[in-house]
Amino acid sequence: MSILGSLLTSVKTRIETIPSIPTVIARKRLIILTDDVLPIVLVAPTEGETIKKEAFGKIFYEYPIGVCFVEPGNREYDTGLASSLDVREAIRNKLTGITLDGVPEVWDTDVSVGTPLMIPISGTGSNYQASNIRVKYTTSETRPNL
Repeated sequence: MSILGSLLTSVKTRIETIPSIPTVIARKRLIILTDDVLPIVLVAPTEGETIKKEAFGKIFYEYPIGVCFVEPGNREYDTGLASSLDVREAIRNKLTGITLDGVPEVWDTDVSVGTPLMIPISGTGSNYQASNIRVKYTTSETRPNL
């Protein structure tokens, strides 16, 4: 499996350990599908990886991963506020840490809460609320022999 695939799988697995967490789905993009049952947690890359540095036969890549907790909107802005914030905080706390189980190449993690992410929805409806968290995982990978 690719490093990016391992990152998505490991982030999804880590979030799924939170008690009473809604369904967690890893996708190619952060997108809500018409068949999705809300609430849901989406995990996907937000853009391509970038090279941070090259040294000592290693390449240090930064992989931006978006995590989005999506709930039905129903024009309710205060009902369920405490439970919504509890879920968001639990996800943030699970993502905070330096390493990531299942991806030994990760040596640094940067969590940004509330970073705006584009969350399109397929279909005609848009009655949902989204809480976004962006995580940047930095890896140390062996330079490929060219």
